[in-house]
Amino acid sequence: MAQTTSAFDAVLKEFYIGPIRSQLNAKTRLLSDFTKADIEQLEWQGRVAIVPLRSSRNVGTKAAAEEGLLPTAGRQGYAKLSIPMRFLYGRIELTAPVMKASRANPGSFARAMQSEQEGLVDDLARQRNRMLAGAGSGILALANGAGSGATALIVDSPGGVAGATNGTRFLKAGMVIAIHDFAAPTTTIDALVTITSVDSATQVTIPSSTWDDNAAITLGVTSGGTNEGSYNIEPVGILGIVDSTTYLSTIHGIDRSAAANAFFRSTIMASVGTLSPDVLQRGIDNTEEVSGEVIDCFYAHSSVRREVLKLMEGDRRYTQTVLMSPDAGTKAGAFKADLTFNQIPIKVDKDLPYGVLLGVNRSHLFWIPEVEGEWADEDGSILLRSSTKDVYEARFRVFENYFSDKGNAHIRFDSITATVTSAVYAD
Repeated sequence: MAQTTSAFDAVLKEFYIGPIRSQLNAKTRLLSDFTKADIEQLEWQGRVAIVPLRSSRNVGTKAAAEEGLLPTAGRQGYAKLSIPMRFLYGRIELTAPVMKASRANPGSFARAMQSEQEGLVDDLARQRNRMLAGAGSGILALANGAGSGATALIVDSPGGVAGATNGTRFLKAGMVIAIHDFAAPTTTIDALVTITSVDSATQVTIPSSTWDDNAAITLGVTSGGTNEGSYNIEPVGILGIVDSTTYLSTIHGIDRSAAANAFFRSTIMASVGTLSPDVLQRGIDNTEEVSGEVIDCFYAHSSVRREVLKLMEGDRRYTQTVLMSPDAGTKAGAFKADLTFNQIPIKVDKDLPYGVLLGVNRSHLFWIPEVEGEWADEDGSILLRSSTKDVYEARFRVFENYFSDKGNAHIRFDSITATVTSAVYAD
């Protein structure tokens, strides 16, 4: 009888080829642009950062005839930004046996402690990138319909931005979420559950729960019977900075809905539809007229960048060298360069909202970290020992926020017609 692989299976070895290959999208372009590029970093300590602003002119001026009356005295107007710190955490937990078993190459491809630490730093950066693309509300999606003892949670408006496409883009299996009562999202949590699975671009499965239509979904946690969500406690992102009253009416203490604070409103080009060079130029011109500042950088999801590429396709010019080796695309399309309009770079990021183009003057954007990223070790060790189990945990933290000192130096183009592929979004 011939020996076969199935009969010989007990003595055959398994051949592993390291290292571990990540299957996740680790790019955080927006976060890197704000924390590692040209955005000014201001370090501070204390309860709150105060930025004084000149908000209005002295209108006590006029021409006068000889011996005519002088103008009525006026005065300068002032306001202030009050910027709070936001506290972001990540947490790992390992048993002593897994740390021992993975302490060297013969036992594992990676050291469990090191792998969990490096992975958590990457995972928190991924959430920070998502936060920076938002408005600070912490909203991951909105419930599209009420549920009563239901397990199928239908969602839309990813990131709190209206739209039915890819409502689950920021929801992941295993994620603990708080479902807030839409009428009082700050205080009332209808349910706090762990997502069982992401079933489609618009539906996730959760344990049986009850919620209201339009309920806000945020990251959550429960401990000792206390449920907490993340509503309005995330850093203010670019969607809240470049705004008037749509996503963040009051920003760092300034109520932009008040007529007296109109100076801090960004230019909003609403209901753009099909993008055109005229719309883009008009927005840039309007912003310069209002603020005296020139847009020097655009941010958008790649679907909006494709609309800008369409504007240029009919005007492309080919040199003899290019004709010898034709390429139907561009370096920007291959993520090797930034697309530009008026030589202003258009930077893309996976977490930015669909149908939106944000234009900023980068000299008026700031990152204020108190803790740029550290493992808590005030007692001399990053490992905290459980008193009841042979288990250790550690926590990583970042304390930060973002702001602009001149809200009208920026512009947002809304409701741009763009094609977004269903069920294609980052991990």
